[in-house]
Amino acid sequence: MSTIPEIEAAIAQLPPPQVDEVAEWLAAYRARRAGGKSADSLASLAGSWQEDAAFDAAVQAFEQVDETIWR
Repeated sequence: MSTIPEIEAAIAQLPPPQVDEVAEWLAAYRARRAGGKSADSLASLAGSWQEDAAFDAAVQAFEQVDETIWR
């Protein structure tokens, strides 16, 4: 895994056309992660909550408290 300074240094070594490609890829990635909305502000997330039964089922195990551990 690389650090942010290492990634920035690697990007700085790329020729300009490749830097533009990396910037476009990063913008598209951020948009996908934000559900097609701009990821630059929290306002873009407002009203975007969706119920997800699979997620709820996956986190249910973490909502259980093991009483034997906490005695």
